[in-house]
Amino acid sequence: MTESTAVNYNKALNCLCSYITDNSVSADVATAQFLENWFLYMQIRGLRLNTCLHYIDVVSGLYSSAVDEGVAPSADMFAAVKARIKLLPSDFHKYMVSGQSFSRLVNVLKISSIRTDDTGLAISLLLMSLLNDGMSLTEVALLKKGDERVQWGECKAIAERYVDSRRQFLFPLGQSGKTRRQLTVAVNKMVSSLLDTYNIEHSDNLQNSIRSYWAYAALQCGVDGETIVGMLGCRPAGMPILNVVSGQECPTDESVARVRELVASQLVSNPINWYAMRLRPRVKFKDLTQRLSLIGGRFSKTELFYPCDEIARRVNKKVVVRERPVMPDVVFFKSQVTDLPALFSRIGDM
Repeated sequence: MTESTAVNYNKALNCLCSYITDNSVSADVATAQFLENWFLYMQIRGLRLNTCLHYIDVVSGLYSSAVDEGVAPSADMFAAVKARIKLLPSDFHKYMVSGQSFSRLVNVLKISSIRTDDTGLAISLLLMSLLNDGMSLTEVALLKKGDERVQWGECKAIAERYVDSRRQFLFPLGQSGKTRRQLTVAVNKMVSSLLDTYNIEHSDNLQNSIRSYWAYAALQCGVDGETIVGMLGCRPAGMPILNVVSGQECPTDESVARVRELVASQLVSNPINWYAMRLRPRVKFKDLTQRLSLIGGRFSKTELFYPCDEIARRVNKKVVVRERPVMPDVVFFKSQVTDLPALFSRIGDM
């Protein structure tokens, strides 16, 4: 090949190899399922539609050469998948969940554990829906503490924050005094207002939007299109690229549990990390530990690391050991990123 053609072919092959490696999938490219999921992989990573079609053309050409050489069986899946891709509306990206909006959603979900007001309640309702494959908000509102859908992972953590022995339902929404329609209107209004406040895109069909965000998260985790459509039972309008998927898989209980764990890790990942803080002039490490102790709660248990050297001196007949800070004004500490604003609102003066 000419140099320019070889460069283009290498780009397509590198993308193909990345998909195979990132998702640990079979390299049998001559199946509709493989090509559809490779297309979804390219789209969710921001490649333009024409680029995706060009890469599929490149691999199709190389595959045809392999067939001519007798090292691969004949297949006609490339044309069929390309035809379905070309059926997508020219402006389909306008209706699709954007990466920026998804990032804003994830950032909001991470504060569900530290908000105890109405905003926190709305976040918890939305998160509970997303963790259960886009369950309707009405069904979320009607959950009871013993429901099996709240007995795992982050769902259980949410339930523990709201459970009350004096209340039949998990969430405090006055369910007993509302009809089902009134409850639906109330929870939809709460969550819609939340999304509007944080500039998170959604359509008038809130349930469809929630399922679209769930599908986006699942694709980010490498879940194949057939499983996503099978678990949702639909192709949500906010993810039009799923219309390219020709079939749907009826997932087993084991695969459903695996996908839910993957999606949960994508939506609520909030690991504890090490950070560093700089003490203000004349503030001692002991002052900081005393303040944290006074604050109480989870902040009093903040793990700190203040590296010191031990200096030994002989005084008369005794050896006296004292500690000298390696960096007197720097303290390392462990925290979740969502706890940083609340922590520094209490110790920022130090």
